[in-house]
Amino acid sequence: MNQKATVNGAIAGMFRDFLAEQNIQNAELFRHMQSWQPDHRVQLTELGFILHYISQLYPGDALGLKIAQHFQPSYSGVLGYLILHSRDLEQAILHFKKYYALMWDGFAVDIIEDDQTLKVQWNVPQLEAFVNNKVFMNIIRIGYELGISCFMQMLWQLSPDNKTLKPQYIELPGTLPKNVTIYESFFNCEIHFQCKVGAIIFEKNNLKQPINLSHDYFIGLYHRQAEAQLKYMHHLHITPENTVLNKVQKALALGIEQNSPTLDFVAKEMTISKSKLLNLLREQKLNFKSILDSMRLELTKTYMQDEQLSLSDIASLLAFSEQSALNHFFKRHTGMTPNQYRKSNHR
Repeated sequence: MNQKATVNGAIAGMFRDFLAEQNIQNAELFRHMQSWQPDHRVQLTELGFILHYISQLYPGDALGLKIAQHFQPSYSGVLGYLILHSRDLEQAILHFKKYYALMWDGFAVDIIEDDQTLKVQWNVPQLEAFVNNKVFMNIIRIGYELGISCFMQMLWQLSPDNKTLKPQYIELPGTLPKNVTIYESFFNCEIHFQCKVGAIIFEKNNLKQPINLSHDYFIGLYHRQAEAQLKYMHHLHITPENTVLNKVQKALALGIEQNSPTLDFVAKEMTISKSKLLNLLREQKLNFKSILDSMRLELTKTYMQDEQLSLSDIASLLAFSEQSALNHFFKRHTGMTPNQYRKSNHR
């Protein structure tokens, strides 16, 4: 297995909820999970060990599905923020591909499309060397079923009609379980076992339904982002009614999301020339870099209130090249490092 592959420590909440429901109280198991914090990356080999450990305490098929039933958007770390900008489920999946490594990294996630279908495919490398190891391949199936069912739980929570969204079929690597009907009933589709990769195949028409963001978690994210917006507008001494700034900030938010927070991007998104945009800003006594810096600063402070987000996640959310760039930016504007600010606001 790829030794560099990791998962976001935020998923610990999902495991703890499952263990509490099953009344599994094992000191050694919880000791191994002590370091599973939102700002910590968990080695995939460590996750595999925990899954194996739990499977010994809770034997039977579909362990990954049962753990995933406790998935909440807050356990996905950065993905919840990215979904806020999705138009429909198909766009949410595309966001998922782009930023999936912030939750699980070290292996490839591919989106394969044709006119009728969309396939999300996970590929953990180097599995071929372990195909004759039944214990290992059993853990591989549990790991894949956990990741794929968490993915489906996320989509179901975003679907207006909940579980009416169903895949065309699902592919799972690893051993063949004794009871396949559990899987077919959970996903409400055909399951192909002992595959080379993990995958979910959707009919595209089923992904056109709009996103449902009525979940309390997403409402909370919206409120936090709106509050940050008002703060950086206040710092620029402008009112919410300033239509020029409103258009700029919407385009800039998209530019940040697409890792291109530039004047060129914003002008193109507003369908005007760069010189025209500069003139509009000059008329309002605004400066593009000041808008970007103020926007990033307030969003950084807002994101740091969320313990599920690591500083690396925040740097990615705000289109910094790396975490050190975020650190330098934040200290230049506040006199404190992000860690110092975070600690001072959690006393």
